[in-house]
Amino acid sequence: PHLLRHMVPAVRKVVRSGASAGALRARLSGLGTEERERLLLDVVREQVAGVLGHSTTHAVEADRAFKELGFDSLTAVEFRNGLNSATGLDLPSTLVFDYPTARDVAVQLQAALTPSDADGSRQLIAEVERLEAALAAASLVDGGRAQITARLETLLRRWNAAQPDAAAAEDEPDLSTASDDELFDLLDNELGHS
Repeated sequence: PHLLRHMVPAVRKVVRSGASAGALRARLSGLGTEERERLLLDVVREQVAGVLGHSTTHAVEADRAFKELGFDSLTAVEFRNGLNSATGLDLPSTLVFDYPTARDVAVQLQAALTPSDADGSRQLIAEVERLEAALAAASLVDGGRAQITARLETLLRRWNAAQPDAAAAEDEPDLSTASDDELFDLLDNELGHS
């Protein structure tokens, strides 16, 4: 009855992400650092709002401590379990104590979900994949295709000139350890003698 509703504890909702953990990882792989941080912070804030019974994330401030938001031990476990489902990770039961704000948890998730990309190659690969998809979807006529092809070939030549292939250097024989016969064979091959 409506009269007694205030006596029944509110049921906490655990947000189950509509996307699987694999889909989350796929989305993260195509994003830059700032976009990944924003996405993961949104995921964390959605989980917090869900376990606290909020219908939106507006009440969940990124830098406010979970304890200040109203977390207790049960809420902390529900939150951690929801993030485990959303991310596919096995997060520690001490998550909210180790990382006391939504932003802290999002940073930790980024470190756990995003492999290191010190040289930026993953971001470049993502950009090349986007270009590949755009080219596959394009229906060019007349000189448009030729212009794009020429531009791509020029770009590839510049890339190769600026970034010598490391594999080519690895194929070079180590002459310091070569025997006399190996040196003569190498010279014969280079000069075209059999």
